[in-house]
Amino acid sequence: MDPGRYLKAFRRRWAWIVACVIVALAAGWITTETVAAPPVVQPSVTRYVSDVLLLSDGTSADPVVRNPDILAVAATQRPVLENVAGILDYKGDAASLTPSVSVDANTGILTISVTADDRQQAIEHADAYVLGLAAYLRHQPANVPQQNGGPDEAASRVGLRLLAPPTASRISIGGSTSSSEITDINKVSRTGRLLIVGVLGLLAGLVLALILERFDTKVRTRRGAEERFGLPVIAEIPKISRKERRAVVPVSMPTSTAADAFRLLGAGVGVIAPHREGVRARTVLVTSPGPSDGKTTIVTNVAAALAEEGSRVLVVSADVRRPRVHEVFGVQRRPGLAEAVKLEAPELKDFVQTSTVSNVWMVASGTRTSRPGAVVGSPQMRSLLEQARQRVDWIIIDTSPLLAATESALLLPEADLVLVVAMAKRTSATLARRSTEILDQLQVSTVRVVLNEAQEVVMPSGYRRYYRKIDKAAADDRDSSFGFEDERPEVVEHAENPDRGEG
Repeated sequence: MDPGRYLKAFRRRWAWIVACVIVALAAGWITTETVAAPPVVQPSVTRYVSDVLLLSDGTSADPVVRNPDILAVAATQRPVLENVAGILDYKGDAASLTPSVSVDANTGILTISVTADDRQQAIEHADAYVLGLAAYLRHQPANVPQQNGGPDEAASRVGLRLLAPPTASRISIGGSTSSSEITDINKVSRTGRLLIVGVLGLLAGLVLALILERFDTKVRTRRGAEERFGLPVIAEIPKISRKERRAVVPVSMPTSTAADAFRLLGAGVGVIAPHREGVRARTVLVTSPGPSDGKTTIVTNVAAALAEEGSRVLVVSADVRRPRVHEVFGVQRRPGLAEAVKLEAPELKDFVQTSTVSNVWMVASGTRTSRPGAVVGSPQMRSLLEQARQRVDWIIIDTSPLLAATESALLLPEADLVLVVAMAKRTSATLARRSTEILDQLQVSTVRVVLNEAQEVVMPSGYRRYYRKIDKAAADDRDSSFGFEDERPEVVEHAENPDRGEG
């Protein structure tokens, strides 16, 4: 599958992709709410901190003492901690005292903060740190505090001045996480989870779209129709509304995209349909693999498109089982083919009716019969077609579905061109393949596919108005070129049991 077909598959399955993303986001939201961890409650611990402020008095020549930043680094060395351990008679490792002491020199003043379990202990540890630092700067051991005097005296000996005696203040450590912090954490967690599951949902939707495309056997695109039928596609007809299907689009909506699509179909039919030697009219048979594929819509509108070019068109309703063409063209269902086969030598002029479209005439199907094959395959039917070939330019035959009834097969030898109507998103690959097999077995040479309700029709804007050549004022004279008006008897409405609208 080329990248273009991937993109088309994603576009056709966009609803599945969006659904996967929505489901993933919903699942992510629900699970985030469910697994959000409750706040951890920890009891607060009361401790005491004692701060010592030291400042160089300018009497020392030692550069370490004169520079607070360097002094702060020196105060954290292991020898100082060993001196403090000796003064406090601490038996453990001197390095274990580090967590309870912090040193800062950001303000130009050396600040030593010592944390302890009670107030007096915090003050004693602060004094011991001053004594240990002074002993380190004098390169002397400080195992016995009395040898060094008090903290103030010991600091002054090395050129430091104790700004204030150490005092202890109470602090609390630990406690529950605040509700605002918990909310912020949950928001971050939910956003991250939704982002991840959203991406995963998108990937899952794309994969699902490709899987559905791979196993989808329905005809959806022009390329798909050509692959499944093994036949060329002559036209792609866009989807039209139910109201439009009950009308003749080139007449009721002449500037619409659908009308242009039918005109392009008529132009293609005019190019492809071969001429029979010595025969004026060309015969086009319209069928489909199954029912409800849009045969009636194609028959009525291609007839109108051909008539717009000035051609004389005769539409024959040979779908005796479910005729609908007469409803669109506004004619009676009878007299028609069912009545003609009862005559030994029927005359075409006795069964032709004028339609609501200029240059289009019609032979209806007639009364319902239990033997439609006997009507369509009769010599009288062939006689009517022979008469029509000498009078009109085009004969459009609406037949029953190819796989649902046998009548269409009986008329295939009469056709110069067979149009197989496939409904997008409905006609399956099996039906398409079987239809082609039947046409091959019956040795039908000229066959084309019309893709109805195509989803990917791109109508070039330059084609609009290309086939609108008929002067509407001159087109009002519907019967002047056919030759039946003077001979055809007047069609009488049957008031008690009208046939119009049956089927």
